[in-house]
Amino acid sequence: MDSDKLALLEEKIMHLIEQNDQSKKEQERFGRELEKRDKRIGELDRTIKKLQKDHKAAKGKLDRIIEKLEAFT
Repeated sequence: MDSDKLALLEEKIMHLIEQNDQSKKEQERFGRELEKRDKRIGELDRTIKKLQKDHKAAKGKLDRIIEKLEAFT
């Protein structure tokens, strides 16, 4: 009877160890996904800033062209 209980406990412990290992793997995978997401967010942020800068420069050029046209007419 005691050996049956011991075998059952060993089986439960092994199952818990497997669950723990699986949980660790999932946490590591999730961590890698977060790192990729953060990197992508950084790339998008830099792209947005560049586009805003380009837009501002283009708007400035357009405003100067409009001023010249208005002065010409």
